[in-house]
Amino acid sequence: MPIGRRAANEIVTKEVEGEIGYIFPEANKQVGLDLWPSSRTAMEKTLHEFNAMIAKFTCAGFVNDELRGSVIARMTPVNKTVKAGSPFTLNYKKGMGNGEQEIGSLKGVEGGVVDVLEMKFFGAGLEKVNQQGEEEITFEEAAEIKA
Repeated sequence: MPIGRRAANEIVTKEVEGEIGYIFPEANKQVGLDLWPSSRTAMEKTLHEFNAMIAKFTCAGFVNDELRGSVIARMTPVNKTVKAGSPFTLNYKKGMGNGEQEIGSLKGVEGGVVDVLEMKFFGAGLEKVNQQGEEEITFEEAAEIKA
């Protein structure tokens, strides 16, 4: 596909940053990757808030759909060296409540603040949403997450 063109069902996010931490309870030795928009203001960082936009996209002919907030994915494998260019898996699951993620916060990450994804549909107010699915990330060098 030519640069600058996207598939009809593809949403491309703005730049994100994140931190790895333990999923509660810590004894289960599972880790998660907490992701949020890099464009947060200094005040948002101080208050551990995630109001910056992650993505803006078109749905059903409208261009005002926006995704804001932060999200956590379970990250695997742990305690195993992953070769350069080989993937770690990120797994996102919805929680029990409406618009909640399975993993709400990580120990020691951003003050333990609960992550929330919100979406503005058709230019209206923000509503809680969740993300489901799996994706892979790779690093240029070998890496290991020790848990």
